[in-house]
Amino acid sequence: MKTINTEISKEFELIVQPSERCKKDYLLSNISGSGEVVALDFFWEKKGKRKAWITFSIDSNLVASSLPMTPFGGIFILEKLHTESLECFIQMVLDTLKNRGVRKIEIICAPKPYEENHDLIAYLLQKQGFELTSILSHQFFLGRKKIKKWVQQEYARYQKKTQSRAISTSINSIGNFNF
Repeated sequence: MKTINTEISKEFELIVQPSERCKKDYLLSNISGSGEVVALDFFWEKKGKRKAWITFSIDSNLVASSLPMTPFGGIFILEKLHTESLECFIQMVLDTLKNRGVRKIEIICAPKPYEENHDLIAYLLQKQGFELTSILSHQFFLGRKKIKKWVQQEYARYQKKTQSRAISTSINSIGNFNF
């Protein structure tokens, strides 16, 4: 068992409570529908403000899964956190689950577009001994306005590169996204 930074653990508080999210969200309602499954929210708070959270369901085999049967349900950071604080949160959640008798912990992390700190979270979980078993990949539809804005912002930079390398380009408006 790893040691917890006592300075950080004094500043922050780990709140563990039955998950309200699983009762309200119709996609998650099947998790807590059975009496054999317990759904818990873990919140990392500082001065009453939530900084990060994760929800686990614990089944009758004492397997804790971060929102099973959903595309992902890992750690979400609501406000900026130092690496040490996030690492302390992860350690305290793991310790709490182990103290509840959990035998196995599975975390399905959100892909980068959903969680800005995806890489840091993945690194800290790997540091805790978690093994990556699969990667969840999503494709995103950005929309015409966002693509147009990006092209306008980046056009000058790419135009200089194409001119210096004698590459010709052309720009047309986007008609539709049908495939």
